[in-house]
Amino acid sequence: MNRRDVLKRAGAATAAGGMASVAGCGVLGSCGPGENEIGALAERAREQDEETESGNESGSGSETTEELPRVVGAIEKATQSEVIVDDGTGRASLQTLGGGFQLQNIENGDCAYAVGFPIEPDAETDADVTIIVTDIGLEE
Repeated sequence: MNRRDVLKRAGAATAAGGMASVAGCGVLGSCGPGENEIGALAERAREQDEETESGNESGSGSETTEELPRVVGAIEKATQSEVIVDDGTGRASLQTLGGGFQLQNIENGDCAYAVGFPIEPDAETDADVTIIVTDIGLEE
């Protein structure tokens, strides 16, 4: 699956408009990994990108029925256009398709979760994977 396919699918989903204003879980290391390790998602995104580039797409359509992965990690950096989280297995760049993030009551080290479409990151980020989010917030 390539970036364009992911963006088309995610376009139908409503990206989160902001993060909840609850207290985070503290410093890096006490947060994550969650149900899905960022490092494992990064590896799968790389493999899918390589398959797409080589023309070996599976085309089964099973990607559309799978549940989107949910990651949990400590916030390293947060701007209106990108949030970087680290779960100890890797770093994820969280992005929306439009509107960006409304950052309220969050700090570096807060524990955040994100649900979305993992894709190969572009050259503008040093994260292991980019996740186009459909849901995001702080872990309680």
